[in-house]
Amino acid sequence: MTEITRLTRTQIEAAIRAGVLRVFPRATSIAVFGSFARRGAYHDIDVLVIVPRLAQPPAQRAQHILAISGEVALACPLDVLLISEQECRDNFAAHVPLFLSIACDGRALYDTGLIRPLIARTRRYIRAQRIQRTDRGGWQFP
Repeated sequence: MTEITRLTRTQIEAAIRAGVLRVFPRATSIAVFGSFARRGAYHDIDVLVIVPRLAQPPAQRAQHILAISGEVALACPLDVLLISEQECRDNFAAHVPLFLSIACDGRALYDTGLIRPLIARTRRYIRAQRIQRTDRGGWQFP
């Protein structure tokens, strides 16, 4: 395992990108979100991995998630959200609160053209609708 305290955020992000692409060479997008992406103190790193299609339902993707964590091999736990392109589009379109947070905090580490436009569109929606993030990390809708 790589000692995370000796790595810069740029090196950590490069390790995440490289590790995910070793497991999913055809990944569509990779993004970090949460406290690490906000550049705050963090105890884990939230990673969104989007692939074209997944045969398994979300509850049965642990094997792939463990493979990603093993390839990235940081001394800090990864909290990986592995979804298909369609699941990603659907969650952003439905304004699922987790995806509102990803839109606000998310930083693309790798993108073939899916995640950056979705993040930008969702940020515009949040501003236009005057949706506010609460102090506890939730969302308040007008």
